Amino acid sequence: MEMKHEKAIASDTLVNAIFKVAFCVVRAYLAICVLARQYVVEKPEDPIPTQGVAIFAVTLMTSLQVFFYLAWIKVAEELLNPLGEDDDDLECNYIIDHNFSIAFQLADTHYREKPSQKRDDFDSIVVPLYSEHTAGNPEKGYRGSASTLNLTKSRFIKTQMIPRENYTPSHMPTQFIPHFEEIPPRLKRRLTHPISFRRRHERPKFIILFF
Repeated sequence: MEMKHEKAIASDTLVNAIFKVAFCVVRAYLAICVLARQYVVEKPEDPIPTQGVAIFAVTLMTSLQVFFYLAWIKVAEELLNPLGEDDDDLECNYIIDHNFSIAFQLADTHYREKPSQKRDDFDSIVVPLYSEHTAGNPEKGYRGSASTLNLTKSRFIKTQMIPRENYTPSHMPTQFIPHFEEIPPRLKRRLTHPISFRRRHERPKFIILFF
């Protein structure tokens, strides 16, 4: 209340108005949906179609929508102020006052009383302690999925490392080797930028240097 009188909280009424508007708008929308989504059953034998209105049938899905929306809104409204609203938040004030009283009591009762200092019971033990069940298990560190893979004893074909210019595939049939060797190697790399699709030689050739 003091903050309100000192005008430190300027938007208190505005915040409350926002919640009230949302409260009214949702319920007005659901009321309009219930009325607008009704089926009007007309009698075809009547001369005027709107004269023989039989029943107003309320849709099932609209009724369920109204029920669940109102239930969710009620839960949201309770979560906004679970312990009350503003000055009525007595439970929260009690918790704060209780914590303050315990803190002041500890400070007043044990004022200038220093606890006796002594070494810990496990001060001489530098090895980390484990429970009996955990200490009996063998120590297993983190290992990668391929740490135990032995490539020399693999059942797959060994990879042969040879220079590129002397490359002749051993598994290729002989009739394809001459045709393979006739293909000229492309030694020149493409001069393209990874971001732009333009070639580098299309860019301006002048460079401005700042010293």
